[in-house]
Amino acid sequence: MSVVASVVAAKGGTGSSTVALNLGMALQARGRQVTVIDANTDTPDVGVMLGVSRVLMALPHVLKGQASIHEAVYTHESGVNIIPSSIHTHDLIETHLKSLGHHIQQLRDDVIILDSKPSNKPDHSHPRHHAIETLIVTT
Repeated sequence: MSVVASVVAAKGGTGSSTVALNLGMALQARGRQVTVIDANTDTPDVGVMLGVSRVLMALPHVLKGQASIHEAVYTHESGVNIIPSSIHTHDLIETHLKSLGHHIQQLRDDVIILDSKPSNKPDHSHPRHHAIETLIVTT
């Protein structure tokens, strides 16, 4: 069973995507199989930060049932798997994260890190509700 951790901040620009990626790479370097999912569908940074911003399959395709979660996995040169979100506006508007937990269960990694959208509200569709651990990034 995978450990699912959410990295979240109360507001954008605090570095939560950087923390999620660095944590993933550090765990990968220590022998863990890691996937970082860009669950911040409002401002998807993971793929952009790693140079994988224009992809055929991304998280919104999985959530809409257009692809399996395995089709949206890309392996970075560090060995970390990433599932980027889409930078296309039409994908951002139509993306709903309620089914994310179902798709996460199909992954067999040691650690799954959700780079989550900023929030300080009790939104039950927020990615942190699919995690067993939450790391809060502050400035």
